[in-house]
Amino acid sequence: MLGHHLPVRTTLLALLSICATVTNPAHAQGPAEGARSPHEDVPHLAIDSPRDNIIGEAIGDSSWDPLLIINTDRPDFTDVLITVGDGVWQLESGYSFKRHREPGANYSRHQLPEGQMRLGVGKRFEFRVRFDGYLLPDATWRPGAERTNVLGADSTVGFKWVAFEQQNWIPQLTLMGLLAYRYADPDLVVSGLQPGLNAIYGWQINKWLVFRASTGLEFMRKQRIEPKADGTPGDDGPVRSTPEIRQSLVAYWQIAKRLGAYTEWFASFTRGDVHEDQHNVGVGLYIYLTPNVQLDLRYGGTVSGAVKDEFMGIGFSTRGHMFQSTPAPGH
Repeated sequence: MLGHHLPVRTTLLALLSICATVTNPAHAQGPAEGARSPHEDVPHLAIDSPRDNIIGEAIGDSSWDPLLIINTDRPDFTDVLITVGDGVWQLESGYSFKRHREPGANYSRHQLPEGQMRLGVGKRFEFRVRFDGYLLPDATWRPGAERTNVLGADSTVGFKWVAFEQQNWIPQLTLMGLLAYRYADPDLVVSGLQPGLNAIYGWQINKWLVFRASTGLEFMRKQRIEPKADGTPGDDGPVRSTPEIRQSLVAYWQIAKRLGAYTEWFASFTRGDVHEDQHNVGVGLYIYLTPNVQLDLRYGGTVSGAVKDEFMGIGFSTRGHMFQSTPAPGH
């Protein structure tokens, strides 16, 4: 059951303590007289402020506009709509723990550094490189077959492009392409290249509420374990490129100047030799130390499907200009 693990409760209590500090009214005051506004150091983003939103609410710099502060593709499943901005680099990283259970395969997974570098080329386009290393301290993929301390890695290259911006009720549309390579113990993971496409669309309702959704397709390399006559797991079947459709919906809201939150549903639908449907929910918090530095925390798990996951994680992200001799913005 979700929430029954002591480390999760301890982490959440620690986060609430941090939130109480960063959202203290003393932090929420505007800049002192003569001080620089934090937005003078914010990199130029894909969408200028003020911009369209459904309610038509005026959005100004003094309100810590959620689209001017750092926007990351973590920790939720749904990527953000905007790119990092022209000439801007953004580094996102973190640690995640996942407990995975499915018929014939169980493991715990520690993932680090979840590193992703995003590089803005123009206001609407960015390149991205990601590396995930992980450790499986205990893994069982069939009765009587176990592995300990299995190391693996996922490397991904891709792009993000803002196709068009929001116009009242017409949502913004952003397209992504990726090419991933997975490598680990061949008894546990099928290594190889996995291409994918993703469309992100969403609405800025007002200056503090955003709805986003994504629809993606990735070709996963999977190997089916052929069942024996009695139904127990048998020999490995052939490796096939299996299409996996992914869908998500997330609500993001800015609770306070330095605190944001999200609630998300995301699902995967695998077809081919392997038929698997999995529905998950997740919640998380964003803590903005400056407009350019973010901490994050997430927790969630599976609510429907034969594959059961429970996950939690924490992250750190920052950004700056690629071509300048002065210190990075916000530092």
